[in-house]
Amino acid sequence: MYKMKPSFPFCAFILFQLIMSGSLFAQNGIVKTYYPTGEVQSELSYANNILEGNSVWYYQNGNIMTEKNYDNGILNGWVKEYFDSGLAKEEYEVREGMKDGIDRAYFENGGLKHIYYFSKGMITKQENFSFDPNYSAPAQNYLAGKRNQAVGAVQNLSPCDVEVCASPIGGIKAVEDNLVYPEHALKYGLEGTVTLKVVINAEGIVTKAEVVKGIGLGCDEAAQTAVMKTKFHPGQNSGKPVDSTLMLNVDFKIFQNK
Repeated sequence: MYKMKPSFPFCAFILFQLIMSGSLFAQNGIVKTYYPTGEVQSELSYANNILEGNSVWYYQNGNIMTEKNYDNGILNGWVKEYFDSGLAKEEYEVREGMKDGIDRAYFENGGLKHIYYFSKGMITKQENFSFDPNYSAPAQNYLAGKRNQAVGAVQNLSPCDVEVCASPIGGIKAVEDNLVYPEHALKYGLEGTVTLKVVINAEGIVTKAEVVKGIGLGCDEAAQTAVMKTKFHPGQNSGKPVDSTLMLNVDFKIFQNK
């Protein structure tokens, strides 16, 4: 029986189809998309053509629009949305593609709009708040959606500015022992991480604690107070104690207070 030998154009077409479908070259790593004017529109993380890890979408002004975390193509973890000003718009927990946990939304001026509690996609409790036209969000709140605060950006900052970083005497537990969970944060079930830029002198005394990334409802101030009360091993250069600056994360977990 006569068999027709595939022509070169036909083979080329099949190869093109395989490439386009990802059968030959799987998409891995960070893939960027761009606005027609050249600004970065998104940075999407892939593993074998499937969304995996943190992905970020941006406004044309460079500020973050949305942050999402994927696990094998399925939403998992916190989803965070921002206004183009940088202020938080909404943040909620997702497990296996469904809302499961706290959902907080904010008005455009930064005031709290609502707190919903979800269990496997169903609302179990909700609290709504009235718009306060006189409310003005603290300046540091605008940093939340700035592009340099994208997923992982805070963690990737240099931890300190000296050869040997300063550290709390007694470890992070020493900070936690000084931490007082704000009443409103407990009431509304707020959890999260406050990142501070801490200045420590050569004697190990904290002279300044500046909020780099906060979560609000009094937690930012509580973290600052706890760190200011904590004594540190000072940073070192050439084996000698020196003034230094340290990036420090303070976690707020309600179970710690039960």
